[in-house]
Amino acid sequence: MFAGSHPVHTPAPIVRYANHRADDSLGSVSVTNLSLLDSLIHCLDGQYQFRNHGEVQTFLREHASLVNVLLEALPRVAHRFGQASQIALEVVADPEDHDRKLFAFILTALPAEAALELRDQFDNEWWLDASERAQGQLIFDVEFI
Repeated sequence: MFAGSHPVHTPAPIVRYANHRADDSLGSVSVTNLSLLDSLIHCLDGQYQFRNHGEVQTFLREHASLVNVLLEALPRVAHRFGQASQIALEVVADPEDHDRKLFAFILTALPAEAALELRDQFDNEWWLDASERAQGQLIFDVEFI
């Protein structure tokens, strides 16, 4: 933990996927139907800005494991970038191989050096470990506004 940093409360996992055992002690449920997944995506829609709304929703349906990671990320981003921080989700295709990834852009007006330092702290404190659960389909970065 970095000097001067405070522990971040990590909410219990909200979603376990059909190929994982549901563990009620963690407050998790199985996502076995689309309506539950859609409800969780709707929850994300209230917390994140969806760019090209339909494309983001479709990507999240195709990569349901990202939903829990995105919900867990919210307090982590707020801890580093402030409670009023906003995050935009956008599906971006690689121009060479057309492989699509979901980008979570943390919107900031901070000077570049300060914003990149906060992003590095976010990476080291949480994202580098959590990124494995995103299976290479989610990338966090900063976007300057």
